[in-house]
Amino acid sequence: MSAFLFEEVCIRNVDVQDNMSNVSEERSTRQQDIKKGLQFIESTLPYPGTQEQYELFIRELVRNLFNEGNDVYREGDWRGSLNHYSEAINIADYANSEEIHVSDDILEKLHVNRIACFSNMGLHEKVLEDCEIALRLNENNFRALYRKAKALNELGRYKTAYDAVAKCSLAVPQDESVIKLTQELAQKLGLKIRKAYVRAKPPSSSVSSDISTQNSSVEDIELDLSDQKQDTVSSASSSAFVSELSKVASVPISSLSSVMSLQVEKASLPSATLANGGNVSFSMPEACLDCGDGDIIIGEELDELLDSVPDPDESIMVKLCLLSFE
Repeated sequence: MSAFLFEEVCIRNVDVQDNMSNVSEERSTRQQDIKKGLQFIESTLPYPGTQEQYELFIRELVRNLFNEGNDVYREGDWRGSLNHYSEAINIADYANSEEIHVSDDILEKLHVNRIACFSNMGLHEKVLEDCEIALRLNENNFRALYRKAKALNELGRYKTAYDAVAKCSLAVPQDESVIKLTQELAQKLGLKIRKAYVRAKPPSSSVSSDISTQNSSVEDIELDLSDQKQDTVSSASSSAFVSELSKVASVPISSLSSVMSLQVEKASLPSATLANGGNVSFSMPEACLDCGDGDIIIGEELDELLDSVPDPDESIMVKLCLLSFE
């Protein structure tokens, strides 16, 4: 191995170790947050903040339990991940009694992942119970449909299992696990087994979307919930903005009026300012139009003013800026 390649491999190993340390540190922080959160809600202590902050605290605790359950699941600890998902579901029910709503989308993901734990542990009746809840939240959840069909198949209820997997097959027709279960149930029911038709992909289809579709499987669990701390930052920014608006709104009307009058007085000149920098003084003509706030020069008086501009031989565009007069 060359010195260059050896150095590159060493750098990659260091990067991997740094990433692993960062992940373990984040997970350790999450576990501490879960422990403290559970200790607090099990007590009767009042929350030291506003109702909005309390709601964010509850949702953050549910999110942490969900994500920790996912990590434990990926480690193959079905019972450990089951405990985390169940705790998160129980806290969501508790939150509802506190008039705090945890979204149906999160509840659906929690039940679907708990279904995966029950399925891996061979608890088929528990699978069916959670499938009913998940499908009430979203009747087209293909992972819940697949797990339901799989559990019914294990319990010997082939016709009902086929109905569930058939609906799942319409959602993800190319999933290998779905195809295998569909064919198994079709054989048990004496149905004709056939291959699925694969449609030609249009040239405009992106490669990234194809990859994401292939990587998604009915055997997978729902992905980690995203960090919602950005919402808190946005909320704080909005509060700061409202605070600044309050400062502006608190300025007395008299102060604003004095500023306006100062601008008007500064702009009120008894002469006309020309484009070449010269000033021409003139008196108020007797015949002029009444414009409300002041009078303007028109007609012969305007011609006289233009004739009085110095250096008439120079070809300069003259602008007569007429302002209000006292």
